[in-house]
Amino acid sequence: MTLQQMFARKGGSRLESVKVAERVKIYGERKTGTTFLTDLIRRNFSIPLLSGTPDRPNRVERERLLERVADRSSGVRRIVLDRISDQENRRALPDTLGWKHMYPPIALLQTIPDFVAGTLFLVTVKHPVYWLLSYHRRPLDYIINCAKLGFTEFLHEPFVPTLRDSVETPLYSSAVEFYGEKVDGYRRLSELTPRFELVRYEDLLTDVPGFVEQLASKHGLPRHSDRPVIRETSTNRRESTFDEYRQEYRLDRVRDAVSSDDFDFIVQTFGCERLNWLGYRAAP
Repeated sequence: MTLQQMFARKGGSRLESVKVAERVKIYGERKTGTTFLTDLIRRNFSIPLLSGTPDRPNRVERERLLERVADRSSGVRRIVLDRISDQENRRALPDTLGWKHMYPPIALLQTIPDFVAGTLFLVTVKHPVYWLLSYHRRPLDYIINCAKLGFTEFLHEPFVPTLRDSVETPLYSSAVEFYGEKVDGYRRLSELTPRFELVRYEDLLTDVPGFVEQLASKHGLPRHSDRPVIRETSTNRRESTFDEYRQEYRLDRVRDAVSSDDFDFIVQTFGCERLNWLGYRAAP
């Protein structure tokens, strides 16, 4: 799918009655490119960007609280940190619309229609196969060490979300189901506002300058300069080059990225309807 097709799928004629975006908010599950997209927006556009990590200003207070359980087990410290992070996110919700990785706060957004109408929501996603591979490699906020599990084992391991994920389900049969529920939240968000863009990571990597041009053209975002500015180094501590990322996330190779049994399990569990909504083919 081209960038032109990606931008045409969401929004459309409804934007004609909506003024130019006043701010940007980014949502997306861990390991879907939210950090890269945040950096890209900051480098190229002079528009307010609502914080996706509202906990960061509270690090000093957080460290002070964690000192009280410094001699306890890692499990206890993880529980305490989870509750602190959730509290910080709740405090920041009215001003920032919350943590970038959370299930979108639909109930809150429904109470502030004018603010929502002036906000451009960018939501990053990956094909579920690529997202699961990325998360297995670096499982942020996960309660167990995935390095001890093979990929197939990880797929069938029960998944426990954090409190600030803000999902309704306390325990998933697998990370596939967890990612599926997050996608359901993005779909609900898309139904609230015409200023919504689904940013597939794989498409973004194929043409970053084109993405910047399309975003500026469609939403009238003020730019710092006429030439797109793109970060050349990785944002996630890997040494891979930009071209290596493009090769790693080629959609025409997604079926070969995992075993046939794992691929079938992922697609069946995630669901073809979700894949279609995201713009991915169920059988590439």
